[in-house]
Amino acid sequence: MVEFVRVFLDPLHLLIRVGDLLLEKLINEVLDAQVGRCLKCQKGSCASCPCDCHTATLAHLVTLAKEAHCHLDFWVKETEAHGNEEKAKKLKWGTPYGRELHNLLRSLDLHALLPSRAPEIKAVWQGFLDFHALLDSDHLFTAEEITAFKARAKSWVLLLTAESLGSHSDGTKRGMYPGCVTPYIHALVYHVPEMLARCAAMGIPLRFFSAEPVEGKNHVHVHRFFASTHRDGGWPGDSAEVELMQIERRLFYDTHILSLPSEASKPHVLFVVEKEK
Repeated sequence: MVEFVRVFLDPLHLLIRVGDLLLEKLINEVLDAQVGRCLKCQKGSCASCPCDCHTATLAHLVTLAKEAHCHLDFWVKETEAHGNEEKAKKLKWGTPYGRELHNLLRSLDLHALLPSRAPEIKAVWQGFLDFHALLDSDHLFTAEEITAFKARAKSWVLLLTAESLGSHSDGTKRGMYPGCVTPYIHALVYHVPEMLARCAAMGIPLRFFSAEPVEGKNHVHVHRFFASTHRDGGWPGDSAEVELMQIERRLFYDTHILSLPSEASKPHVLFVVEKEK
């Protein structure tokens, strides 16, 4: 088990996870604001509606995302039917990564989508981008700055999870997204300040701790699992994990050992034979 003092949060992962949540909330709110013609929308379930009611709205959102230098795509996915149930359809979309997601949160024209809600949504998005910019910089935080960071993070979470106030008769002030605190948002408030203090003690910015190599290796292993293993099938006793390690060993030998210059000493296989007494 890895000790918690050795755990650091990757700012890029924070951007992807929290940014994906903010994008999902925006898309659902845009669909709910544009009530469609189908029975599902009339019942108040516009979010993730797969019908053609929102074609123009989604096309407008894709155009605005493109103007913000971000590629956004939507499609309908059918779920498997169980028993006599019919196949259900659900609207899906791809999550932008890295720079594209940052561009979307920074430059998307919210007034063209939700004029009455744009200032509140923009305040939440900009607050998160400010946190990401701090964590993705080379700055080493002092104790006072870490305390201020934690206080700002708590204030931002309160803004993100604000509930609606008032009643329909008195006029309701609509809140944001109550109850949407994810593990990454929790870590931003209660664990990132501790990480910043450890980074300052080591003299290393937090952005130097990246999970990109691990994600890259995971992507390679997933590809090899489907392309180069029996997927835990085949002959009895075949293990996909063992096959992946064997592929790694062969590639390491071909890449590093065989490429050594001829004058370098190459490893030899030694066999230990017991002498007869």
